[in-house]
Amino acid sequence: MPWVLLKPDVSGSVEGEDQVNPVNEGRAMTTGQMQAVGRQDEADASQRTRTKLAGRCVLLVEDDEAVRALIALLLNDLGVEVVELGDGIEALNYVAASEVYRRSVRRPDLIVADINMPNFSGLDLLMGLRESRVRPPVVLVTAVNDEDIQAEARRLGAVSIVQKPFEVDELLGEVAGALLRAEQSDEDLVEG
Repeated sequence: MPWVLLKPDVSGSVEGEDQVNPVNEGRAMTTGQMQAVGRQDEADASQRTRTKLAGRCVLLVEDDEAVRALIALLLNDLGVEVVELGDGIEALNYVAASEVYRRSVRRPDLIVADINMPNFSGLDLLMGLRESRVRPPVVLVTAVNDEDIQAEARRLGAVSIVQKPFEVDELLGEVAGALLRAEQSDEDLVEG
């Protein structure tokens, strides 16, 4: 079950070592001061990302309940609404319902799905989406390190594939990037 690796931030600098900080007009700062500035910059960037993603809907398709709950928790921290489903058939039914019942079923802005699920895999989901009028971008996660399967997933339209075990920042970065790219594509279509 331990699919997610939490990696501590390890700095190669020695505490108290003076370094030049371009943000601080060239004045010397201790490593601790620089780390504090860096953490604040990261927090500001993280808040801006959460603001941009607030209100987005992610369809999370994962057959392992514990992994699904963990990923949902991480995605909620991004500020997105998460709809959790256990397999690809449920996901296709949800996507179809979001087109038919637009007022009561939220249309997903992104799908995050496991490739290897019983009954209906992530690849089956991608094939089914090709027949759908609603085609949100798909980020796949997989424990299978098979280049042929990953190439097939990309051919079928996966925008990203994240290998399990994954680092939290990697998964969240891929999800945020896919959501922001989808938003930009929608804006380009409206303007064009």
